[in-house]
Amino acid sequence: MYLNALMTKRHMTREELCRLSGVPDSTLRGILSGGVQLENCKAGTLYGIAKALQIPMEALLEGSNSIHPEDDACTVHPPVQTVHDAGSLLTFYDLVDAVKDCLCVYDGPGYMELVRDLDLIGHFSQRQAYRAALFLLGLYDYLCRKLGVAPDARHDALRRMRLDRPVYSLDTLEVDDSRAFEQAKAYAESHAIPELARFSIFLTEDDLHRKE
Repeated sequence: MYLNALMTKRHMTREELCRLSGVPDSTLRGILSGGVQLENCKAGTLYGIAKALQIPMEALLEGSNSIHPEDDACTVHPPVQTVHDAGSLLTFYDLVDAVKDCLCVYDGPGYMELVRDLDLIGHFSQRQAYRAALFLLGLYDYLCRKLGVAPDARHDALRRMRLDRPVYSLDTLEVDDSRAFEQAKAYAESHAIPELARFSIFLTEDDLHRKE
């Protein structure tokens, strides 16, 4: 189904869609199973789902009625370019720690203004430090969604990129038991911030909280 395809492309779970859209889980289960048609849903339900998926409500309805999931790549997400970052992972995790500190000092709008004014995303992308650039961009887009702000179109080319190797938090990587490690990775992938997961960066909201 169309909605299932949209969620898959965004690495979004039903639990995440429920939380972001405000639509009850029972309603989402009915839609995703095909028992409830999107065109029969209330306007508030459609609006919540469309907002969570960052698409116009009209596109949600039109796609459900006429667009096959396999044909939807260009209308929902531009073609993906896989990129490789040959830099040190240690540098990336140092950046993540710096961002955690920054988020403790600035509120969301203040942090976004800092990233925008310093053009940190452009700085890292020009040096092909794609992990850092896509992490900052994903976090920026995440905050835009949380604050109800339109994303900056300046970096749309980067939004068409995806890392060739997944990135996890240090907490996930430090799990030493092999079975527990696979479970930790699966948890990270299912609970990751969607705007980061689309770039193959699997960090959750908890990963971005400064731990005392």
